[in-house]
Amino acid sequence: MRFTHRGETLGINLRLAISQSITFEELCQIVERHKIREDLLTLMEATQDKNLIQIIFNQLTVNEFELQMLWGFQCDARYHKSWWWPHCICPKMDNEDSFPYQTYVTKGCPLHDIL
Repeated sequence: MRFTHRGETLGINLRLAISQSITFEELCQIVERHKIREDLLTLMEATQDKNLIQIIFNQLTVNEFELQMLWGFQCDARYHKSWWWPHCICPKMDNEDSFPYQTYVTKGCPLHDIL
């Protein structure tokens, strides 16, 4: 199933929805969370403000947990591929290769190096 949001075509895996016994109402909530996710990613990409980037990062993380819950999966941050989000400078391929068992963080990453 595909839907358009702000000119972007987004897809929902209907086979997964059926196998997870997702109701129509849950599917509508999933679509809404995907729209929110895309809006947050667009906003994150458009800013250089480090505080705003962190606020958006936190909201994206909450949104990812909500999606996991709606899909019927365990809420687990190891399955959030945040290294693909704007401003992340962590190694993409290393994180993909070790997904979901290990995450590599680059010192100074605006998203992940918070000390």
